[in-house]
Amino acid sequence: IGIACVVLIIWLLLGQSFAFALARAISVLAVSSPCVLALAASAAIMSGASVGAKHGIVFKTAASLQSIGTLHTAVLDKAGTITNGEPEVVTIVGTRSVPAKFLLGMAAGLESQSQDPLARAVMRKAAAENIKLSAVKDVTILDGQGLTGKMAGKVMAGGSAEFIAAQCELTPDLQQAGEQLAADGIAPLYFSLDGHAAGLIGVADAVKPASKAALDALKALGLDVILLTGDSRTNQVGLDDAHVVSGLAPAELEAELRRLQTNGPAAMIGSTSAAAALACADVGIGMGAEPLPAADVMLLRDDLADAAAA
Repeated sequence: IGIACVVLIIWLLLGQSFAFALARAISVLAVSSPCVLALAASAAIMSGASVGAKHGIVFKTAASLQSIGTLHTAVLDKAGTITNGEPEVVTIVGTRSVPAKFLLGMAAGLESQSQDPLARAVMRKAAAENIKLSAVKDVTILDGQGLTGKMAGKVMAGGSAEFIAAQCELTPDLQQAGEQLAADGIAPLYFSLDGHAAGLIGVADAVKPASKAALDALKALGLDVILLTGDSRTNQVGLDDAHVVSGLAPAELEAELRRLQTNGPAAMIGSTSAAAALACADVGIGMGAEPLPAADVMLLRDDLADAAAA
């Protein structure tokens, strides 16, 4: 109170109005009072949460509202975050013994046992082309690698180049085609039948038009922006190779996030496919109207730009 009185007198002696001097004196009292600070903090939290909710940004806790302003790194899952989350088949490369249409029917029969987004893309393509699915039995799924099954007694497999290379010898033309697709941001799915290469199917998840601008907004806030993806590197959003970690299985997202957290507090931005990583992030930011219990903040409009706004 004594300091506040001194402040009041000094401003009056300097020729300021009584209202101006009184406001400065009261400010000294407010800053020095824990009770006033507690009330101000509560009011700020309520105001911030209210403004966020009006813009489709839901802060589940007061801690998440405070922590989101102290981040060092913004880590993004690719599928459904910077992309549409609905991959589509863009090319089918058959072989001399396995025509493209037969390959699609064979692949769709095998992939019908999988819940992977790339598998669903193959299924949709087969349905759109009115191609009958091959009957596949004894399907075994190896997470992050591929799957195997039997069609008419013959062993077939589908998955990454490394996985299929263990089943058969990949021909140079298929390897070259797959490498070119990967360079263009298209995920190549390789297939084999009865110990021989059967072709590949290229699947791409289109980048959302606003993703690049949203990433630029995050970088403008001083954040180190890192993209995590299970497929090839993407060069459509302005991130260099040092800021893209590719070839990650879903179970590896959490481990990679923990490694990045050694540099400072990190937010994980993603959807249901990144639930485990959302839970271990300093701030988990979920996208979409679907509830994500692991997320601390929800962007209900499914707009990546709202991450920077949050």
